[in-house]
Parts: sequence; C-alpha cells; structure tokens
Amino acid sequence: QGTLAWTGPGRTREYVPLLMAGPGVKKNNGLGTVLGFGAIARTICSYFEIPAKLDGQDLAGKILE
Repeated sequence: QGTLAWTGPGRTREYVPLLMAGPGVKKNNGLGTVLGFGAIARTICSYFEIPAKLDGQDLAGKILE
C-alpha cells in the first residue's frame, strides 16, 4: 500500500500528436516536433481570433492554406 515513488530522471518527455483535418488545412503537412503545449493553445486562439498572451509558437500559418 501507499504511493509509487518515481526513481528515474527528474523530468519526463511526453509527445502528443496534433491532428488537424478539414477545409483550409494543408495536406500532407508534417510539423515535426513542436516545443510545448502552449503552441497548441496559441494556435487555437489565433484560429478563432481570440486575443491571448500565451507562450508557444503560433502554428496557424504552417497549418492553414
């Protein structure tokens, strides 16, 4: 009983796929590895024209035609 203790390195590296499809989305477009979840949040805000001061790269120009 109890909690499990992490004994590995201090940080882990997670990768989350970003899949987009629909009218206006570039086809066969590989973005490679993008740093941080902030890029996803900033891109969504940019698409919906929501002003936001967020860390991360705006990927809308790379994703949309």
